[in-house]
Amino acid sequence: MKGGVQSYPALLATALVLSIVLPSGGSPYAGIRLLIGFAVGALLVSAAARLLLGDRDRAGIAATIVVFYAFKGIDWRIAILLLFAIGLIVAERLAATRRPSRVPWPLAGRILNAVSVVLLVAVVLRSAGDGSLGPYLAAIRSEGPVALRDSVPTGTAAAGSPDVFLI
Repeated sequence: MKGGVQSYPALLATALVLSIVLPSGGSPYAGIRLLIGFAVGALLVSAAARLLLGDRDRAGIAATIVVFYAFKGIDWRIAILLLFAIGLIVAERLAATRRPSRVPWPLAGRILNAVSVVLLVAVVLRSAGDGSLGPYLAAIRSEGPVALRDSVPTGTAAAGSPDVFLI
């Protein structure tokens, strides 16, 4: 078993979450938790598939199928189709133990890695183009740590003014 886990299931999950979170106008910190959760979940599924299949390239494709299912929702027709696809990957892996596989799995992994990076860049560029990225970054700056915020005006109160103001 050489190599680790494929990263493109996590990149794909990140792109799919960003395509929902950026235009929503929701809190960026809820979106960041969602991003981290789905990316880590995709990596964990990829690692589990790696252990089960013994091959990082097949495991990456199986994890990508699971990521698509997680975003599609619970539809039994899609679930059957995706389980069938995972079954084909497992059957091909078992057949490859008797004779070498003719499927170029490493090439498929490199292509899916490039596609997921392009998809992630496309989601960010689309959000920058339609204006939804700017408010998202502004919300991070205004809701985030003090170091990210714009400078707060300071001044001294007049000698006779109250210490507390009620508005």
